[in-house]
Amino acid sequence: MKFDILGVGNALVDETFYVEKNFVDSTDLFFNQFKSISYEDQEDILSGLPSDAEPDVVCGGSTTNSLAATSNFGSNCAHICQLANDERGKLYENNLKENSITSINSFYHEEIRTGRCLVFITPNSERTMGTRSEEHTSELQSPMYLVCRLLL
Repeated sequence: MKFDILGVGNALVDETFYVEKNFVDSTDLFFNQFKSISYEDQEDILSGLPSDAEPDVVCGGSTTNSLAATSNFGSNCAHICQLANDERGKLYENNLKENSITSINSFYHEEIRTGRCLVFITPNSERTMGTRSEEHTSELQSPMYLVCRLLL
């Protein structure tokens, strides 16, 4: 199959919460900045949220966001990424399908978790992010590189 654009990037599920600045200040995150943190750190932060806090959950990451935009404008897109055999991995792959993006290497790893980006937006619309992505090496299906017009 030929693709206009093939993306290779981190699979991140964005979980966006609308919070007050004092919540962000109570964490080890850097206000209005990005910080790479562990899964355990993410869970600690989430445990401090009010019990009624419900996130907006969508797949994200710069590669995925770029592919979704170009796919919605009519490009034939595919994505190579690492997914875990977890709820986020399945949500991520379903979100790719909803955006007409073909998932390449659509297998699920048992030993990792799908990446997650916690996004905290304060009333003045500033974003603070705590992101965790798992690195996992595996063989990519290299023939796909030969049948795309642009590698992202």
